[in-house]
Amino acid sequence: MKNFASTLLILGACLAPNAWAADKDIHSETTLDSKADGTYKGSSTYEATDASGAKVTSKIQEEESTTLLGKHKTQAKAETSRDPKGLGNKSWAKGETTATSDAHGNLKRETKAKSVDSAGTLRKSDENTKTVVKGNGASETTYSKEMETDPKGLMNKSTAKVEETTKRAADGSSTRVVKKEVDGKVVEETVH
Repeated sequence: MKNFASTLLILGACLAPNAWAADKDIHSETTLDSKADGTYKGSSTYEATDASGAKVTSKIQEEESTTLLGKHKTQAKAETSRDPKGLGNKSWAKGETTATSDAHGNLKRETKAKSVDSAGTLRKSDENTKTVVKGNGASETTYSKEMETDPKGLMNKSTAKVEETTKRAADGSSTRVVKKEVDGKVVEETVH
């Protein structure tokens, strides 16, 4: 989980618009409060006006803790935006991930993301992963992701969905079932 957290902090820095070299009026702040037990809470903010006059912002918050049942829990939120001066075409992105895991390898992770680009196209995604490990070493992982794209004013929203289940037996053999849908129609269904 610590690598997950570090990756999100770095990712957040990268999500901020890539014109940093030309930014002016910059304000950046990062805080990290870590404890001896390995838990931590951190945040990073960035605000600037780029060379074209657009306001650029980025905010990341992350926390790793231990639940009452001894599971590791990581929560992360990231927000970025770019607002060109007077053009009315602000773009932004928001994302949130929550993950819990235990010493046996059981995992539950949920990620939600939403963004609007400068043309006004709205994109949403919801991603879930769950791994259950049994006492004999067998496991089952289920993964699902739903995506929606909605261009501004065109009334042509599209959706896509992926579901995948992987079962691993104690002897190491595995089976995987994948189902993909686009706009409510199954376009692929495979068993491996």
